[in-house]
Amino acid sequence: MRIAFVVNDADTGGAQTLIEGLSRAFAASDEVHVIVLLGRGALSDRLEQAAHHVHHLGIEKRSVGALDAVRRLRALLRRIAPDVVHSHLLQADLLTIFTSPRNAALVSTLHTTGMTTSDPLRSRMIGLLAGWFARVRTQRVVACGAGALAYGFRYGYPRTRLSTVDNGTELPEAAVAGRSKAGSILTLARWHPMKDYPNLLRAFKATLSAHPEAVLTCAGSGTNWDNQELTRLIEEEQIPRRSLKLLGVTTEPRVIIAEADVLVIASSYGEALPMAGIEALAVGTPVVSTDLGDCGRLTMKPEFLVPPRDPEALGRALTRVLSGSEAEYRSLQAAGREAATRHFDIAKCAAAYYALYLDARDELGRRRRMSVLR
Repeated sequence: MRIAFVVNDADTGGAQTLIEGLSRAFAASDEVHVIVLLGRGALSDRLEQAAHHVHHLGIEKRSVGALDAVRRLRALLRRIAPDVVHSHLLQADLLTIFTSPRNAALVSTLHTTGMTTSDPLRSRMIGLLAGWFARVRTQRVVACGAGALAYGFRYGYPRTRLSTVDNGTELPEAAVAGRSKAGSILTLARWHPMKDYPNLLRAFKATLSAHPEAVLTCAGSGTNWDNQELTRLIEEEQIPRRSLKLLGVTTEPRVIIAEADVLVIASSYGEALPMAGIEALAVGTPVVSTDLGDCGRLTMKPEFLVPPRDPEALGRALTRVLSGSEAEYRSLQAAGREAATRHFDIAKCAAAYYALYLDARDELGRRRRMSVLR
């Protein structure tokens, strides 16, 4: 089968990480293309190692919805002639609806439980528009969890073509490391209102009062010392620079996840089933998260799942992880590894997607034959 993934960019993100994992997991006889709407990004090299072909269209970000983007993507898809086009993220979803060949099955994955809260009317209109187009053209829509599924129902995605497939990751065979003495806290999140860095920094400040040796590592686009908004927040919270590592974009998120004592997800909206949390469980790094989407499946204890925009609760949860005994920490690691093995193995995820591709392709073929007979 010839499969074409379409995604907005090649920066560090859950959709991109999932595409990489699926590309590696499919059989060698399948031909996998990854189409990146923008230029090269942090994960481009890894995508090129995983897929047969990676195409960077080099479209400028402000022009993703322009006619030039439509023409270039349509021309590339016609040249590839895929059996299945699988889009990820809103801009890619909308573009593929207008550009995919009629003889290619179109599949989309929902990675969200909600868009911006600053403009709810605009967010609702975009969601309804995407749902309407999906009903018209898309053969299958996949939600990465129950929260994303509810989002799809809410915004009118086609119920009869909507199903759920858990995100997945590769499961390393190596034994997980023990807890460090430094109190290493990691967030793998780009600089964006959804990720709620004010909430995270206030929670970390509270954690420092109990664990002054703790260090917060921030990795993701915009999380560097050149970001004046971020550094202003740090100064306002009076967090010492020695207690922070701002890495910005990272090409090896799995490495820093494995080195962390705890991964924190501090988002205030939008999260569905974050790949960073799944990757953390796979290597035995405990997860503390705000209660969004399916994040509760990533936290191994109820007290590690806290309300959004509640830095005191988030700080208490982080403190509990760092303050627990070694036996308690090992128990968290084991529970996380078991959850990853049972639910989030990339092999199971790829098999579910492949079966869905076959079903969508067969259904499209039946419809085309029926239209010819008419």
